[in-house]
Amino acid sequence: MTTKTIPRVEFVVSRLRAAMPRLWPEIAKQSGVPEKTICKIAYRETKDPRTSTTEALHDYFDAQDKPTKRRAQVTPP
Repeated sequence: MTTKTIPRVEFVVSRLRAAMPRLWPEIAKQSGVPEKTICKIAYRETKDPRTSTTEALHDYFDAQDKPTKRRAQVTPP
């Protein structure tokens, strides 16, 4: 069985679109990627974004997906 992986750019675009434009300023602040660039990537105005840009956004979303230590230590009653 093979595992299908999506390209990093596709992952970033899908996550940006899911986040909606109202969250892009916070994503820009935390990732270090300008909001204008985020907008262009999300709307596919930038066909081939720089690797450093997609890596920064991928790292941001990856960090958002990982549970924090506090969450990991909480056990349900």
